[in-house]
Amino acid sequence: MFCTAGYHAKLQIIKHQFGFMINGESEHDSPCFLKMEQNSLEEILALSNPFVSQRHKKRVYELLAYLRKCKEDAGTIVILGCKDYVSTYTKPMDEDLFKKNPVSIYHEDAGQMLEESLHYDGAVLVSDDGIITNSGMYIRADPVEVLEEQGIPNGRDLSDRFGFKEKVGTRHCSAKAASYLMPDATIFVLSEESRGIRIFEKGRTIYSPIKSEIVLGEVVAAN
Repeated sequence: MFCTAGYHAKLQIIKHQFGFMINGESEHDSPCFLKMEQNSLEEILALSNPFVSQRHKKRVYELLAYLRKCKEDAGTIVILGCKDYVSTYTKPMDEDLFKKNPVSIYHEDAGQMLEESLHYDGAVLVSDDGIITNSGMYIRADPVEVLEEQGIPNGRDLSDRFGFKEKVGTRHCSAKAASYLMPDATIFVLSEESRGIRIFEKGRTIYSPIKSEIVLGEVVAAN
């Protein structure tokens, strides 16, 4: 059961401390944002999708932070909280290092194994219970179709229409589109170019190195 007590109070505290967008409301720049990566990840995750473990989300973030330290041009997508329907939106496209040898995200060698997966294209899938089940997966999410379904008007380009404040590639647009189609999942992207980590849920950017991209919306309580 997801407890909504204190939800709005926490939302407002983060809003005023870090200047994030909340339900589309623009906020002014805040010097406190410089502390975001160190201080606010757990606060943001506490307000995120309750269907996926906050502990698992934090661990995936830590693994991606490890990857960007190990490899300068590391870039990947991780889909956490995969349900049965994830097969509707993903398919194998490259070498799958985990299909026959799944591993826990808490395994001491999980970081090194994910680093090996960087040699191949495609997303990494992690189950609800924190098991890396697949790699090399193609995401079947058409960004343009998702934008049209959401009723998002035309912009300069896909990056602009998806609310990114800098030019991003297909990886980011596909990941954000997939998060809309897979509302019970949390999707992480490690940028190969900027080395930033973004987190998407339900078509929203809930974590980003660029504060004005972040939208902390209402979270639907679990039954």
